[in-house]
Amino acid sequence: NPENRFIIMQKDCSTNGSTLAHEIGHFFGLLHTHETAVGIEYVNGSNCQEAGDLICDTPADPNLAFTGLSGCTYTAQYTDPNGDLYTPDPSNIMSYAPSGCRRKFTEDQNITMNYWYETELTYLVSECNQYPDYSISSDIVEINIPSGHDIEFDLTFDDMGSNTAN
Repeated sequence: NPENRFIIMQKDCSTNGSTLAHEIGHFFGLLHTHETAVGIEYVNGSNCQEAGDLICDTPADPNLAFTGLSGCTYTAQYTDPNGDLYTPDPSNIMSYAPSGCRRKFTEDQNITMNYWYETELTYLVSECNQYPDYSISSDIVEINIPSGHDIEFDLTFDDMGSNTAN
């Protein structure tokens, strides 16, 4: 039942850059790129609509959890059932590559998440009036911050209480 779906995770995992996005991907209907519950996806993509993660623009993946990577580069020589060498994408958020490697969803993954949002998960916004209650703003337009560093800047927090479009 979609209304009873939720995400539970350890707080420390939500700040590593990709695990929260990975779990949100599941919430919005995505499977792991190495999924085998509906069959092993072939490297040549011939069964991509009925096996693996069921998404054709994610390459077949042997499961990057514990092996096959040098940094964020796939170096293993694993083959699929047809004997073709895997060339998985360690940058895909739904892979099991280390969290520092995972940074993107594919176009078809975005389409899948949008489909789930517009069909199975419409309750997320069905009760919302879409008008802001609060506004947070800053004069800073662009800032580059190395990972793990703190920043300080002024914010303006306004109670808008809007119930009509501006």
